[in-house]
Amino acid sequence: MKVSCSVVVFALVFHFFLVTGSRSPPPSDSVIIIGAGMSGIMAAKTLEEAGYKDYIILEADSRIGGRVHKGQVDGNTVEMGANWLFSGGPKSSPAHEIAKKIKLRTLYSDYGNLSSNIYKQGGGLYEKHVVESAFKVADARQEFGTNLSKILSSKKGGDDDISILGSQRLFKQVPKGPLDLAVDYFYNDFEEAEPTRISSLKNTFPRQLMEDFGEDSYFVADPRGFETVVHYIANQFLSHNNNKITDPRLQLKKTVRKINQSKNKVIITTEDGSVYHANYVIVTVSVGVLQSDLIGFVPRLPHLENELPGENMIFVTVTDEESRRIEQQSEKKTKAEIMQQPFGRIYFAGEHTNSTYLGYVDGAYFSGTFRSPSDSLYPLLGRAT
Repeated sequence: MKVSCSVVVFALVFHFFLVTGSRSPPPSDSVIIIGAGMSGIMAAKTLEEAGYKDYIILEADSRIGGRVHKGQVDGNTVEMGANWLFSGGPKSSPAHEIAKKIKLRTLYSDYGNLSSNIYKQGGGLYEKHVVESAFKVADARQEFGTNLSKILSSKKGGDDDISILGSQRLFKQVPKGPLDLAVDYFYNDFEEAEPTRISSLKNTFPRQLMEDFGEDSYFVADPRGFETVVHYIANQFLSHNNNKITDPRLQLKKTVRKINQSKNKVIITTEDGSVYHANYVIVTVSVGVLQSDLIGFVPRLPHLENELPGENMIFVTVTDEESRRIEQQSEKKTKAEIMQQPFGRIYFAGEHTNSTYLGYVDGAYFSGTFRSPSDSLYPLLGRAT
């Protein structure tokens, strides 16, 4: 699944020491990680490898993995989140490499025979050559969109963007009939988990994950589930017994409800009434959780619509009366208003903060590693060391 909405990420890794409200004030370098999905576990692992062992992870669920999780139907494992691994490209997917290490059972998804297996609405199959023609048009649309995306990205400032549907209109090849719409769904909606009218062209094309890791798709069909990949990473640094994590630094069933940031500290309140004090917090919850206001931020976060990778900038979309108000005031005043938004001690990670592999497990993996300028927490490790 891909998402076009993301949050601004600054980064920081510091030594952590947890202090509750009844104890003395926290030391100068305390860190709490919210969320034990792939990005949260990777952030903790990176802290561990950098020598910072006194951190804590607060997870709302009774398990780790986040949106990488499984369910059961008639005794069979069914993936409820991530389901495919990718291979065959010039680079190795971290998730796929781990899957091979733990011998996770997968099935190759062969899409080569789709042209012989698309049914008409009234019954019966479309003729193969008719479907192949529709695929050729879809390939041309995607090539046009990819080239347009590269042109938009190369422009100074790089702020211009349109939807995938917008690029199709420019190409004058908008899918209309049942067959074209079905093929377009396979090319776009299925991959992005959202319709082309709202999918960002620049955040979609070129599909960097497939260009880097390959288009060979492997469906996870292992009773242990895709979540075993996350468990494998966690077991490398969190103490465990019989494959069950016993490390006290991981605290499950801790649903964070409020993050209160002041100049000198951050106070976190969970649903069960627990209060935690820290100097820095790494929030790894999904964009959906952030948009739902399940976590109250004090001061409130602005409505963030995009991330400008590599830049210390916030991109905020405003509409209606607010847009007219801002348009009429000076640029200096607008900048002053933007700078009033406090983020200093709260940082964000997750697949939505990795523009290269936005929406994928590998994006979440890299967002927690801080290893390259494109990773969401990159400045954090460099500053700490």
